[in-house]
Amino acid sequence: MIAGVSLELMGIGSAYLFNALFYLPAAISIILIQTSPAPDHKKEAFSVGSFLGGLRFLGSEPIILAMVVLDFIVAGAGCYRPLLPIFAKDILSVGPAGFGVLSSAPAVGGIIGTFLLLLIGDVERKGLVVLWSFLTYAATVGIFALSTNFWLSVFLLGVLGLTNSLQAVMRQTTFHLLTPDQIRGRAFAVFNMFSQGAGAVGATEVGFIAALMGAPGALLVGCAVGGLFTLVCWIMLPNLRSFGTEIRRR
Repeated sequence: MIAGVSLELMGIGSAYLFNALFYLPAAISIILIQTSPAPDHKKEAFSVGSFLGGLRFLGSEPIILAMVVLDFIVAGAGCYRPLLPIFAKDILSVGPAGFGVLSSAPAVGGIIGTFLLLLIGDVERKGLVVLWSFLTYAATVGIFALSTNFWLSVFLLGVLGLTNSLQAVMRQTTFHLLTPDQIRGRAFAVFNMFSQGAGAVGATEVGFIAALMGAPGALLVGCAVGGLFTLVCWIMLPNLRSFGTEIRRR
């Protein structure tokens, strides 16, 4: 929203500069972080086996693996952000400020989701929250694809941000609960690689389908793929449905 409004008031270059200034507080906060010395542990010798340890660990933990694959497929197939300019210009017929509102709506929804979890506290049925979040995300992507009303689209994008925030927090919490300390760094690198890669792969996929079927068609395909895959995991993985607050360490 800020970028969109500043674009109309100041022009493209000034809008980017104005937006960049908002990164300064985050950068200063990172610099001011103080860490305690790491405990003395015997350093593991480098080997191909240790290098691949994170990948092997994810393969050995079905709950974490299921959440990683769910995120990769559902978020990838429903990757709506690269198509927002098309929806803003050709479907919703809004200018730069409207595009800014659309682009910021998921972030607002994400903030609401984070505060909601802070108010609720510990969630007992973490696996169930993840499944509901992914299913809601997929359904919302489909409704957004069909929407021609600007404010309904803004609301739907906010829901996408909220559900994405809920599942992301539950996924990361589950990862840290189930991962032993000695392999946490390597395992999280693989975990994060799939999480970050979903957007890039998804952008390629929706771009290709959008060229064939149009932007709404691409998101409807993503809705179907994400929804069906989530339902399959819901039915086939009872351990994921029932996963809660218990902590299992190796």
